[in-house]
Amino acid sequence: KHQPALERHSSVDTSLEALTFHPDGRVIVVGSRGDVLESRDDGRTFTRLEHPFGGIYRGALAMPDHVLVYGSRWQVLRIR
Repeated sequence: KHQPALERHSSVDTSLEALTFHPDGRVIVVGSRGDVLESRDDGRTFTRLEHPFGGIYRGALAMPDHVLVYGSRWQVLRIR
């Protein structure tokens, strides 16, 4: 059962564009300033993932053994 979202402050200064739920329980959120955030506790806390690409991320797709994050400039990031 989902609970209502709470307003929380964070160090992320971006528009969040998409999220996906991986079968292993992780939540991946991507943002318009190249942010990729990961939660391993049902979204209570998030960690910023370091990666070599910048730009605007528009979506994320959970696959059985990884997550694909894609952007508006044809960049694709694979997260294991």
